[in-house]
Amino acid sequence: MVDIHIHTSFSPDAVGKMENYILKAIELGMKTIGFSEHINLDLEYYKMLEGNTDIEAYFQEILRLKKVYGDKIKILFGGEVGFDKKIEKQAEELIAKYPFDYIINSIHLVSGEDAWLMPFYKDRTKKEAYDLYLDNVYESLCANYEFNTVGHIGYVIRRAPYDDISMTIREFGDKLDKIFKKVIELDVAIEINTKASKTLRFLPTVEILERYFELGGRKITYGSDSHDTNRLLDGYEEVKNFLLAHGITETLSFENGKEIYNKI
Repeated sequence: MVDIHIHTSFSPDAVGKMENYILKAIELGMKTIGFSEHINLDLEYYKMLEGNTDIEAYFQEILRLKKVYGDKIKILFGGEVGFDKKIEKQAEELIAKYPFDYIINSIHLVSGEDAWLMPFYKDRTKKEAYDLYLDNVYESLCANYEFNTVGHIGYVIRRAPYDDISMTIREFGDKLDKIFKKVIELDVAIEINTKASKTLRFLPTVEILERYFELGGRKITYGSDSHDTNRLLDGYEEVKNFLLAHGITETLSFENGKEIYNKI
């Protein structure tokens, strides 16, 4: 399985060195590795919080490491765009500037606040918080820039402070169906992301993924969402077994925006 959601020290919240990831991937027998540094362009928010990825330096390091290790492993140049309507044009221009192999489109900010942080949940019920998040996910699908997969659907579950953190079809099925129907219409993938929560092995949850399959969705990417080398391929076996049990034998990666099907 190809891991295409990996953050290195080029991302402000990650520590793993890109070269160390590559060495570990080669040791594990991986044939392909995909990096996806953060592209958070809401400067007003993210510069205050953590800074931003130097995309030019990231791109140059990809080129250098391809020269060093390209005969041993395929190295993909990806990006994870944190969608925000205010910076949609900036994101479109940056994506056009660099030869990304793929873009993961994700929601981190909801109503101007990162759903990873507790202030987002203050004075909001679970229903209110999750509805806001899912509305933003749908809005991100209408972005002007091209993307290949939708990252970690269910992001709010990771840090939700509620006694019951579940996002069920019964409660949120209408919004999830709207999202999945749009994903299928756009002919893009959704990601199974193994950085979930203390009680969940991956996102989206099993119930939500099964609903995606019921609606006809089959395109899946796998991502550990690793921010350090020790999480490379984290949860690989669980994802593989889940997909095989549902008749899915391939996951997607991308080269120059083109789909590559990888047997699992």
